[in-house]
Amino acid sequence: TGVNSMSYEGPRGAKKEELEAVVSLVSDTFSGGPRDKISSGYLMFMPENAENLRIMLYEGRPVTHVGLKEFEIAMCGCELKLACVGGVCSAPEHRKQGLASRVLEDAWERLRQAAVDFVMISGDRGLYWRAGASRCSPTVHFEVLPEAAEAASNASLCESDRFAEQAPELLRIYENEPVHWKRSVEQLRKITASRPEIEERAILALWDEAYLLGWLKNENDETWIDIQEYAGDRGRLLAEIPNLAAARGMRLRLRVPAWDETLVLGLSKSGREAGRSNFPESTIKVLSLDRLMEKTKPFWVSKIGEQAAAALRFEQTGEIATISCKGKRLDFKGQEIGELVFGTIEPREWAKQSPALREALGKIFPLPAPRYGVNYL
Repeated sequence: TGVNSMSYEGPRGAKKEELEAVVSLVSDTFSGGPRDKISSGYLMFMPENAENLRIMLYEGRPVTHVGLKEFEIAMCGCELKLACVGGVCSAPEHRKQGLASRVLEDAWERLRQAAVDFVMISGDRGLYWRAGASRCSPTVHFEVLPEAAEAASNASLCESDRFAEQAPELLRIYENEPVHWKRSVEQLRKITASRPEIEERAILALWDEAYLLGWLKNENDETWIDIQEYAGDRGRLLAEIPNLAAARGMRLRLRVPAWDETLVLGLSKSGREAGRSNFPESTIKVLSLDRLMEKTKPFWVSKIGEQAAAALRFEQTGEIATISCKGKRLDFKGQEIGELVFGTIEPREWAKQSPALREALGKIFPLPAPRYGVNYL
């Protein structure tokens, strides 16, 4: 049947009475979606977040969805505001009509008005690239085999029903990470309670000053541990990771941001590197370079000095960002903004014609991007 474009409504936020229909749309699109979880609540689909579920409707039924959830993070002592984007989809009969692009534009405007600094998108595809999102934030992939351990792992291995009990200790350790999501104990419990993986296949290894949280995954009759979040003393983690793999008799996989140099170097020396990529299956969009750089100034000014910092100017209007220094001006468009700010695995050289600007940018960037951990939507 034909689709009458005059029957579309939106983009707008979902109403609470529309949540069930929104969840059904997302669930029908993505395997393992949040159907029947609306009462216990994936964070994104909780009633209080309904306005951030941006939708297009056709004859009163949601047919396109872009889900948003706002968070605060700490980046090397600087507080930032970010948003996660997930559940982006359209019903099959309403695809290839530009609806998702329209809702994304609505989402960006909403987030700019909310003073969000940058966005982490669960996905890596043309829709997001065209919207100015970047493949960025170099990541190192490691695989640890269950070889003979140097010592028995003395981790406290927690069953999923005890996870909530450990929340205060996990938060204490996690808050010392150089880049971390701002969480309270209650928020951490709420996040983990919303994830079916925690109930079904979580493994938490907790030591005095470090922890690993992962999901048990199975493929081709083999089960392995996929580490989703880690925190704490890097020396302890390096010592215990192989012991944990051996104690469980399973391969252990983890993805480490390249900026976590201590862990990357320690694991690389053991010959366990399995590849490198930009932030896996995700893209990042910077919404306000000027505000982002102002908020992180205490971090990066120490790298170039007060005098050099005073000469730099950062601006962004829509998809164009500008950095100027002593009469030299450099424009960045769309994906280039995130590539500059958070770096890429592909070598890039910025400001080739301006040595002073090139030197400053080389010292400031890349900034350390967060990882989802249990905040993944």
